[in-house]
Amino acid sequence: MKTKDDYYKLLAEIDEIARAHNNAYLTDSCVDQENAAVPHDHPDFWARMYSSLCNSAGSRAEELGLNINKLLNRSIY
Repeated sequence: MKTKDDYYKLLAEIDEIARAHNNAYLTDSCVDQENAAVPHDHPDFWARMYSSLCNSAGSRAEELGLNINKLLNRSIY
C-alpha cells in the first residue's frame, strides 16, 4: 500500500520534470485530494492520492505531448 512518503516522493519527482518543461502543469495535490474521495484519515487515502497523482500527471503530460513514463524511466501511467 502506498504511503504519504511515497506520494510526496513521486510528487517531487514529477514537479522536477515540470520545472524542466517550462513549469508545465502536471500536478495538483488539491485535485488529487478531491479524486481520493475519502477522508484524510481513511486507510486508503494515500493509496488513492498516489493513484490520482499517477493518472493526472500522465494525462496532463500526454496533453503536452510528453510521456510521463519515459520521463520518469518507469511506468506509473
